[in-house]
Amino acid sequence: MKKVLAIILALVMVIGLCACGSKSGDTQKAEDNNTNSNENSQNTATEEENSITSTDVGEVTKKGDEADTSEGPVYGGDLRVVSTAEGATPIGVPWNVIGIDVNLCVPFGESLVTEASDGTIGPWLAESWEVNIDEPSVTFKLRQGVKFTDGTDFNADVCAWTINHFVEAGSISPSVLGAEKVDDYTVKVNLKTWANTIMATFASHSFSMISKEAYEANGEEWAQENPVGTGPFVLSEYIHGQYIKFVKNENYWQEGKPYLDSVTYVFMSDTMTQNSAMKVSGADGIDVLNTTNANQITTLMENDGLYMATNSIGPVSLIPSSNDPNDPLSKFEVRQAISLAIDREALMAARGFGIYTPAYQFVPEAWGCHLDSSHDLKFDVEQAKKLLADAGYPNGFTTTFYVMPNMVDKDVMVAVQSMLSAIGITVELEFPDSGGYSNYRYGGWTNGFLVQHTRSLASIGSTFGLYFDVSQDEETGEYSWTYMPSAWRPAEELYAAEQAAGATPEMDNDLLKEVHAQVLDNLVCIPIYNLPDCFIMKNTVHDTGFAEWGAGTIWLPSEAWMSAN
Repeated sequence: MKKVLAIILALVMVIGLCACGSKSGDTQKAEDNNTNSNENSQNTATEEENSITSTDVGEVTKKGDEADTSEGPVYGGDLRVVSTAEGATPIGVPWNVIGIDVNLCVPFGESLVTEASDGTIGPWLAESWEVNIDEPSVTFKLRQGVKFTDGTDFNADVCAWTINHFVEAGSISPSVLGAEKVDDYTVKVNLKTWANTIMATFASHSFSMISKEAYEANGEEWAQENPVGTGPFVLSEYIHGQYIKFVKNENYWQEGKPYLDSVTYVFMSDTMTQNSAMKVSGADGIDVLNTTNANQITTLMENDGLYMATNSIGPVSLIPSSNDPNDPLSKFEVRQAISLAIDREALMAARGFGIYTPAYQFVPEAWGCHLDSSHDLKFDVEQAKKLLADAGYPNGFTTTFYVMPNMVDKDVMVAVQSMLSAIGITVELEFPDSGGYSNYRYGGWTNGFLVQHTRSLASIGSTFGLYFDVSQDEETGEYSWTYMPSAWRPAEELYAAEQAAGATPEMDNDLLKEVHAQVLDNLVCIPIYNLPDCFIMKNTVHDTGFAEWGAGTIWLPSEAWMSAN
């Protein structure tokens, strides 16, 4: 007990010397989500209940009180949201939008189907669909009467055109070969192979339909800055890095909606400024704050007039540059030593604020493919030193943490840096901006770790496909991967496990456990702590759907409304 208390006190001292905050979530492109679809079935949406109080996957915890909603939705108001996106890139051509800025597409862009946080797939721009596993394809029956904000029709021609652009750009699952028109309101999407995560691809907030006519008439450069979607809001003003405002689509296909006059994303990164803005109204205030900063969450929730929706979203992990045989991190014993040197319980006692929890596995306990405790990561400094010496590094070495912006608690990383110094490893900390970090993820990095939030999506099959996918060339039989290319995978074993887990009509937790074991037991990544996705809202904000849909950052702006007080 004395040893644990001493560690905690030491961590607090280190953190105090280097105090800085972190904020919230990140969402990727392509297979961002997951599915629950049956062969040759027609599907309908399900709604979350407001009384949910568990933090299990697919459920939402709400704390605090909303204002009285007995009068029902009312019209008007500008909903001001602090976005974790940086607002640095154009968003009008969704297959070109990379990284966290895809979140900004939600007010104007709509996908074919929706995905709730429990993985349930429901209709949206597609009314129904049929899945053929034997001759892999998905056939969508599209909703009629939907128009883009330029007045043109959403139909099979436009839908197939959009999907094929995603395929050409490589911005969709490699399982998708292309789309073809069956009739005016029916589209068939042909698949290379069946994957039981495929429906989540069509629910992704990055997979939104845009006007073919506007794109072709004005060109891609114009379209990138002038999004024309089917959604409830229309882009009004976009000052990159400052704010983006959407105003009400008066001709939205859902009659009587939206309720709000406008939605404004405010790009506000300073924690103290965010906290102050949550306490005031008007142009200087904000109504919704998406954050994973545990200290900020506990501080804000002490105030009246606020409530919080939250959902479990998985661990922050160290992703090693293990694919270079000359890198110390390519040796399993070195990765194992680093994992053993991290006291996760002491970290969370010092910095978790009751919000973060230690991560002993890559998949959180709430998910069905969590492994038995024999796979749990442990803490043992002496064993870590021995493994490091056995691997040929008795005096350690120098490495780098490339820390993901807006998501990872910097003070926790300072504490991990101190822990690794105890076994002789010197860690240099680098804090790139969003663009720089994306370059590492897609282009590679050397001699170090990406410190990455590895988001557990609504169904874990999509998470493995997103972060640790392995491809095999049909002609040469060689294995490769494109996302986080510097991280080694046990290619043959992981590929076989992924293929088996994805080929069943519905996801099988026993098969997913095999994928999980390959990732965890080979320390393809080193999980450190679990964090939730939290949306702190003023009690005048209602029915947003934050934390209830898909990857968490998906919400329903058509349903949201604000009461006067």
